[in-house]
Amino acid sequence: MAEFFTFREIADKLDLEVTTIRRTVRRLSKNSEITLLKRKTPTSKGAIVHCLNVDDSNKIIAYYENRNKSISGENIDETTVRRFGYFYIIQLIPEAMPNRVKIGYTDNLEARLREHQTSAPTAKYIGH
Repeated sequence: MAEFFTFREIADKLDLEVTTIRRTVRRLSKNSEITLLKRKTPTSKGAIVHCLNVDDSNKIIAYYENRNKSISGENIDETTVRRFGYFYIIQLIPEAMPNRVKIGYTDNLEARLREHQTSAPTAKYIGH
């Protein structure tokens, strides 16, 4: 039996994107509800990847399974189900390559721009 599960394995089990799992783990780890692990796995070819132990993986799985059940019920609040988002266009390197853009979708424009700016510091929104 596995001691831990990668974000990819959890996302595949729930039929979600890895970024969704990453954001949920980030939010829940702030409250110390779960603990993030970093491990080398056979599927990562020696690279260190984010993982959760079995108990924390089960918490994430239960979180999404309960959330899906609550969508048909009356216990819905804005923090668990977001029904809005933004399509955006970002110039990654406007000073050198103004025609190179990233088109995407996010529910948090400020956070998404900051994520892009870690690899492209001068990135800026063209529109959203």
